[in-house]
Amino acid sequence: MAGFRYCGRFKSLVPLVALWLVLCALPSALSEDDEGGNAVTGACEVSSLLGYKYAVDLSGNGLYLHWVPNGSTKMDFAIEARPGSGAETTWVSVGWSAGRMVPADAVMGNLPGNKVAAYSIQGYDAQSIKAATAFSVAGTAVKYSNGGSTISKFTRTIGDGDFPVAPDANTLIWAFSGSGSQSLDNHNGNVGIVNIDFTCASGAAPATAAPSGSGPSSGGASGSASCPASSLAGFDYQAELTTGLLLHWKQASPTSLDMALEATASSGAAGSWFSVAWSGDGRMSPSDAVIGNMPGGAAGAYAITGYDIGAVAPTSSFSVGAATTEAAANGGSTVVKFTRTEGEGTIPMSLSAPNALIWAYSGSGSQKLDYHGKHVGSKTVSFNCGGSSTSTTPATPATPATPATPSPVPVPAPPAVTPAPPSTSSSPGAGSSGSNGSNSGCTASTLAGYSCSEKLSGNDFVLHWKTGVDSIDLACEVATAGWVSLGWSADGMMYPADAIIGNLPSSTARAAAGTAGGATVSSYSITSYSDVTPASSLAVSATAVETSSNGKTVIKFSRSLADGDFPIDTSGKTTLIWAFSADGSKTLANHGGNRGSAAVSFAADAAASSPPSGSDSGSGTGSGSGSTASPIPPTQSPSVPTPAPSPPPAGPAAGSGNSSSSNSTSSSSNSTSSSCTPSTISGYTCSAKLDGDNFILHWKTTGSDIAMACEVATTGWVSLGWSSGGTMYPADAAIGNLPSSTKRAADGTAGGAAVGSYSIAGYSESDITPASSLTLSATAVESSANGKTVIKFTRPMAKGAFPMSANGPTTVIWAYSADGTQALANHGPNNRGSATIDFVSGSTSGSTSGSTSGSTSGSTSGSTSGSTSGSTSSSTSSSTTDTSKASNSTSSSDSSSGSSSCTPSTIPGYTCSAQLSGDKYILHWKANTSAINFAAEVATSGWVSLGWNSNGKMEPADAAIGNLPAGGNANGAAVGPYSITGYGASDIGATSAFALSATAVETGANGKTVVKFSRPLAGGSFPINANGPTTVIWAYSAGGSQTLANHGPNCGSASIDFISGSTVSSSSSSKSTAFIIHGWLLGISFGILMPAAILISRLFLADKLQEKPPGVDYVQWEAQVARAKSWKPMAFETHKWMQIIAVVLAVVGCIIGFVASGSVGLQGTHGQLGVAIFVLIFIQPVIGHFRPNKGTVNRPTWFIIHWVFGMLIVGLAWVNTFLGFDAMAVKFASDMQVYIIIFAIAIGLFAAIYVVVFVVDQVAFILAKLRPVDHGKMSDEV
Repeated sequence: MAGFRYCGRFKSLVPLVALWLVLCALPSALSEDDEGGNAVTGACEVSSLLGYKYAVDLSGNGLYLHWVPNGSTKMDFAIEARPGSGAETTWVSVGWSAGRMVPADAVMGNLPGNKVAAYSIQGYDAQSIKAATAFSVAGTAVKYSNGGSTISKFTRTIGDGDFPVAPDANTLIWAFSGSGSQSLDNHNGNVGIVNIDFTCASGAAPATAAPSGSGPSSGGASGSASCPASSLAGFDYQAELTTGLLLHWKQASPTSLDMALEATASSGAAGSWFSVAWSGDGRMSPSDAVIGNMPGGAAGAYAITGYDIGAVAPTSSFSVGAATTEAAANGGSTVVKFTRTEGEGTIPMSLSAPNALIWAYSGSGSQKLDYHGKHVGSKTVSFNCGGSSTSTTPATPATPATPATPSPVPVPAPPAVTPAPPSTSSSPGAGSSGSNGSNSGCTASTLAGYSCSEKLSGNDFVLHWKTGVDSIDLACEVATAGWVSLGWSADGMMYPADAIIGNLPSSTARAAAGTAGGATVSSYSITSYSDVTPASSLAVSATAVETSSNGKTVIKFSRSLADGDFPIDTSGKTTLIWAFSADGSKTLANHGGNRGSAAVSFAADAAASSPPSGSDSGSGTGSGSGSTASPIPPTQSPSVPTPAPSPPPAGPAAGSGNSSSSNSTSSSSNSTSSSCTPSTISGYTCSAKLDGDNFILHWKTTGSDIAMACEVATTGWVSLGWSSGGTMYPADAAIGNLPSSTKRAADGTAGGAAVGSYSIAGYSESDITPASSLTLSATAVESSANGKTVIKFTRPMAKGAFPMSANGPTTVIWAYSADGTQALANHGPNNRGSATIDFVSGSTSGSTSGSTSGSTSGSTSGSTSGSTSGSTSSSTSSSTTDTSKASNSTSSSDSSSGSSSCTPSTIPGYTCSAQLSGDKYILHWKANTSAINFAAEVATSGWVSLGWNSNGKMEPADAAIGNLPAGGNANGAAVGPYSITGYGASDIGATSAFALSATAVETGANGKTVVKFSRPLAGGSFPINANGPTTVIWAYSAGGSQTLANHGPNCGSASIDFISGSTVSSSSSSKSTAFIIHGWLLGISFGILMPAAILISRLFLADKLQEKPPGVDYVQWEAQVARAKSWKPMAFETHKWMQIIAVVLAVVGCIIGFVASGSVGLQGTHGQLGVAIFVLIFIQPVIGHFRPNKGTVNRPTWFIIHWVFGMLIVGLAWVNTFLGFDAMAVKFASDMQVYIIIFAIAIGLFAAIYVVVFVVDQVAFILAKLRPVDHGKMSDEV
């Protein structure tokens, strides 16, 4: 018993030690991250990535930055994390700064979701890294090279940002994750500073060898070393394309090679399809490919004309002989053998110059052609081994004066960002004739006053021009009665772009100032898919809209060569985008498939040649760098069998000194139908493999009808459709082999024909309905001898929403069941595609639309195939029309439903006003029939926001935000539309769900900032209510800064009827007040009441067994004991009620916090810990209620449990209070230092008193033990 009493006296040590540890941990100092040490000077190398010029190893361990100038105003960059760098699977960052991590402009790549984005670094934690508003990046992509490198690509504009890119000297900081994570976290020392001169004025060393296959060799044949000897019997030489994938060859004749593509057992490709392709620039499209080891060991020649499975089609433009696949050869390898002849194909093989090869194999190990995933790359190989070698080390870049010598580091054109698919009829390096750089081969214009012309979309859009010294006259001759647009952009994308739009209604034609009634043809700036605004940087003159003799609309104008955001380059090719009305309407609306892009030379010395005679011999006379348009290469899409590793060179393709027109290699397939592939089904003439042997289309034309048969490797449904751009919808379709219960006749009834006609209006089954505009006949569903399903039907060529062309190509889309079921369901990612077929001549042009065999047009139009629609950009607005923009700003039809009851506005042009935060935030408005003009008059010099939602909280919401730093607003407008999805700056993003017009930021007479804009009543996630109150939220800068940051207490909500003018309710900074009350209540509870109750318990209620000290009178001792016992009931009651009051205050404070935060406290560590404490404070009183009587065996155990819970609650509450101070400081941008000091003093006093009591108690105990004990009498327990 004595031992237990002794141990009990030290039980106070446990909470004291725990409390000490907690208090010591709280003030942990924030240390700055390692800044990376002293800056080093980066040593320039020749880039090993195709499409880039120079490179620097930032880390000295394989983290490379590659770059190449993109015109005079931009720079293309690629951050390559090679295997062994430590960064190949993590986020990576390159920033521009003054030599420190903070502050800096940074571009971070390989973030979750393969994201590359621009950020502003303002501090040393993740919360201080914000989405950048002062600069932006374009052309972003994350790619995986053949050697395991991870490459993050982006484009920056020179001069933009707080720390702009300089064309010469730059100080860069680099970093990557310290934990191997893609999510942004601490770099843990993986950081450094590098000084780089982007001009590499001191010269560039040869490229440091990348990991095996990580990038293409960039040089030509050296002419000295021998090629590696082949390890395959019957071949002389070999080149390793990537680890385990070898290309072998030997000379078969003076102009041909016997070749073998070997996938060794270690390559990962031996059991799947694999390919090697010839490309003029290292891109996937266009290219000539040999693909082998497909189902049944099939191998053959293919033309790749786009970035979808449907764009990979068998070709006869080059021969591969009797191509075969040999399995289990050469020690377990799979070998594809073939023969290739020099000069054949769209991209000919060269025996004397280097060849740009691309390789790929299945990403899933399948023999059926599918997406290659990371298994893709490029390699430059020279087959001239008579003393020459396969190039492995790049040579010094060739000088521009000798274009016939291939440059080892081609300077690329701007990388395309998901443009329209390229035309197969305009391929670089397709021939050996034609001038290099002359425009003398342009096609003569048929319009008086113009020199040259170019068919951008066959005869549907013909561009005419005449180039002067400093201006150019242009005319667009277009097969429409509606609006017409011609634009200029850097990459063939719809935006950003300058555009000339004509033939709009007079009410919406806009002058440069934005007023209605502008010229019939005007200049515009396109900044998103729904924002087309008048351009002040580009003027047009001599405008006219005419109708040609053939009924086409012709818009004419003249523009300066040098003006605008995208000037015209007369020394090379200029990228154009074009579009026209989808339905013949003059009102600006979505163009559908009537859009595309092209690269055209507008050289000033153009001497027009004679117009084409119409001969289709394919000889061609156009110059490759003359007026013939070049396709803008698209970005890789998710169904790509071979690679697109880098942008194309802006000049001759590797291996040829000049580039002739695509006519030079066109076949004469258009001349007669005899050139088509004969059908193997009786009764049909021609055939085309749309998906290899899995989907073969057979047909026979008879007069105005066409009989068709789809032979498909499935037991399920089969579909063949027709659309204008290769998109899934809108389209006509013939669908067969459906269950009998779901076959639908044209009138919608069940039990229709075996093959029915349908209209496709969307991606779901409910969007596929019977078509009355297209009738099918002779329908049947059969099984072929090889077990395939064959659906047969006949259709009239001229009927339907998408009739077939009798004089050129028709775009078809196809799909079939993914799992062999007859019930119509999703076809999956592989069982669909598109193709362009001339059903009269029999020629198949892959998935590219807008060109015919022998055409010199290089323009691109349409979109990718299958169920992915709209993946390519267009040159005018999408489904959101612009007509509201003009009408909103000029409408004068005020609502009259009681507006007289509102508080009159003090700003001219506005009707009503409401004080949302006294005089600090006054909202003015004027309601029109379809829109409202707003003006927010706010006492700040910083940003201002007005939002709309349903709950009055910050998110989710639509918002208009203005007065951000220059260029920081959505779409570049003075006030931009945004979507708010969270509480951080990164959760506020530009949106196209609703549009703003008539935007302006002004300074009022009283010095306040006034942001003005107009928004439609409809549109957005939270439209304005025209029949009652609308909930609005508002906020403005806490410190007067224009940079978007936390608003502090400057926020609130209101409910306003904008039609009647009445303000139903207004809440200003209510959340701030609620959180302050929450903090005070919990601070009093856990900082004062609970600690005080614990001290009372310690002083008066602890169980003690005191023995009378020697020399003390027994009567006196008993009196002392009696006095102590008399205090005990009062102390107990005080302890109990202080704890009850503390719990009540804590409960009320927690509830206020829950309500103010809009959730049950689960947002962040503070909220989560608060919920835990909330639960514990209800458990502790229950434990106290079940206190055992003194002297019972359970009393000591109960005491320990009750004490531990009490100390745990108070300790956790103290920690959470400090977390709460941090949360308040962040949420309301407030300085909480005073509150932190007060609270620290309070708990410090409690801790000090507790320590004193403990020490006194222990000293008394020790002294009592040292004295002789008088056992004459012992007191009762106190």
